[in-house]
Amino acid sequence: MKFSIAFLTLLCVSAISSAPVQDEPTPFHKLIISIVEGFVQQLEKQIPGWVNTKPLEDNVVNVVNSKLEAGALPVGWKPDLSLQDNVSNGVKDWLNSLKIPDFDMSKSLAENVKALVNDAFAKLNAPSWFPKDQMATAFDNFIIDSLKNLNIPNIDVEKSVSVNIDAYVAASLANLGTIDPKAPLETTIDKSLVSALGLIKFPGYSEKATLEDNVATFLAQVLKNLPF
Repeated sequence: MKFSIAFLTLLCVSAISSAPVQDEPTPFHKLIISIVEGFVQQLEKQIPGWVNTKPLEDNVVNVVNSKLEAGALPVGWKPDLSLQDNVSNGVKDWLNSLKIPDFDMSKSLAENVKALVNDAFAKLNAPSWFPKDQMATAFDNFIIDSLKNLNIPNIDVEKSVSVNIDAYVAASLANLGTIDPKAPLETTIDKSLVSALGLIKFPGYSEKATLEDNVATFLAQVLKNLPF
């Protein structure tokens, strides 16, 4: 369950919408936000080195850096491959290592979003009156529609997760401009992470804000489209 929530959180942070949000959420919406934020807080406790009061950018860089030994190549890194191929392979290996239920790298991004959303809400420990099905549909539709509007070259929700990871990594590295071949690997990876987070654009999102604040912004976008 926690891995489904983890991956959904990544997708939520990447979702984009240009529509304005309601000025003030309803009491019911506040309850939903409270439930989801509770899951996010539990997720953060599961990630070694993650500090919930620090900005998203700082946490992502720190978590990745903790996996790198000074001056050593990451596990699975192949010097004969390009930086782009190695980073893409690293992201894919990491996602596969999470053993996320119903996650399939070879299936489309849209298919995986639907599977993960349905799995998360099916296992959600909420009151019997809580509209799980309606919430799952709202999240599913919003995430997929938002990902379709990502202003990142070659992102396509109908293509496999693997293909989309390649596209996202390529865009992140292209956004860096000229890469210094003499720079330490850790420095290059750090810059690519910052670049990747900077490609995400939706009202209220900021890599300088905490994960919880960004998820709350995303939820406000989803909830305004609910019929209740």
